[in-house]
Amino acid sequence: MWFESIDSLIFNGFNVHVMCNKSMLSKNRLALLLNKCDLTLDIFYPKRKRILFRFIGKLFGLRISLDKRIHHIEKTRPDFVLVNQGLNFDAFDLLGWLSNNSIRYGIISHAVDHRRVFNKSTAKYLRDGFSNSVFNGFVSDSNIRQTSRMIGMEIPNVRLFRNPVSLPNDTRNIPYPNTDQGFRLAFVGRLDFKVKGQDLLLGVLRQPKWCNRNLSVRFYGDGPDKQKLEEMLLDFPQGKHVYGGFKSPFEIWSENHALVLTSHFEGLPIVIVEAGLCGRTCLVTNVSGNAELLSDNVDGFVAKTDTADAIDEALERAWVHRFEWLQMGELLRQKMINTIPKNPGQILADTILEQVQC
Repeated sequence: MWFESIDSLIFNGFNVHVMCNKSMLSKNRLALLLNKCDLTLDIFYPKRKRILFRFIGKLFGLRISLDKRIHHIEKTRPDFVLVNQGLNFDAFDLLGWLSNNSIRYGIISHAVDHRRVFNKSTAKYLRDGFSNSVFNGFVSDSNIRQTSRMIGMEIPNVRLFRNPVSLPNDTRNIPYPNTDQGFRLAFVGRLDFKVKGQDLLLGVLRQPKWCNRNLSVRFYGDGPDKQKLEEMLLDFPQGKHVYGGFKSPFEIWSENHALVLTSHFEGLPIVIVEAGLCGRTCLVTNVSGNAELLSDNVDGFVAKTDTADAIDEALERAWVHRFEWLQMGELLRQKMINTIPKNPGQILADTILEQVQC
């Protein structure tokens, strides 16, 4: 989202500084930034190599040490700082420092792990940080409620942002695959069992009833549990459930009939929006923002909790209504078209400009 806001900020006459980990930017994004902006590239060598991209007084991505982040802010003296954090507590130390130093800043939090319990010190940093921020951005209503509960206060100045979805026009009109050879679910996401719960789904699918049904799952993505996933897949008949590696949305939805996502926590997953825009229904666990864009049994299926029994129950309902997946996907497509803003980056840029210019 922050990446897509840069053009508008520069067009409005601002210099933009970006500070983030090297791993946050692909080579293509780096090339685009270098092409569109007059950048100064600094390289840091703490425990691992880090890259500092300079642009306005906006600070994005924050796992470089607190001292280095503070040093950069003091050196550039920004008019405004945007703290872009993955989980809602990732930048708690920086938020504490910003709130105590009269620096104008805003926050965007992309996910919430509702299972986490903060100690008193971290909770205070977060309360101070959210209280003194000129806006507190989240990607789902559920994340707002969860964060309020976790830190023990109602969060002020809340804004709801949607992350951008980049789909070529032809991707959004992919023919529904033939079902003569069975029904296929796509699990698209980081291979991290603690977050996404692929192991939980495979545990459900071990039941004899699912082994005997013409239903298969293809897993896409990468992550720390890739090897474990591949080992678990060996417990099933060859070709029943498979690892599909990396594929484009066009490739994924040309060969699969619906999305399945058994997450333990989230923000609002882009893969749900992508699947919907491609006309595919979704089966998800009711955590964070997973179910906010779905109507259970109308355009999707929602497991009440992130447990094996709840997933099995939702999967059973989906199986009973499997011949309605096509129509449900079309309903979800229309909802996504009407709900997801076309230019989320511009919305973020306008929000920042309001604060800088007021």
